[in-house]
Amino acid sequence: MEHMKVVSRLATLRDKENLTQRQLADLLEVTENTVANWETGRSSVEWIDRVVKLCKIFACTPEELIEYVVDSKPAKTDSLAEIRARLNAPKSVFLNQHNSEQSSESRIH
Repeated sequence: MEHMKVVSRLATLRDKENLTQRQLADLLEVTENTVANWETGRSSVEWIDRVVKLCKIFACTPEELIEYVVDSKPAKTDSLAEIRARLNAPKSVFLNQHNSEQSSESRIH
């Protein structure tokens, strides 16, 4: 019966946020029919049932179980070839490049 609680909360929360089934479906990238089936219990949201069971097994909250990471723009990383080139370059080349980058940054600030 826990599944039915999740289902009834889904419709309640959707209504509270003034979202139509279509809008929620678009946000979740599923069909409107899928949302309707979840809300009426005609289709199970199996992953929710599994999360609930896992939380009971580990005595934790969903937030503790599932790490939510905002995928921000990844930092620029050097390619393996660039790293190898730096490792194989004479120290003077590396120092000249480093000093050049430092002077460029100081002009920007």
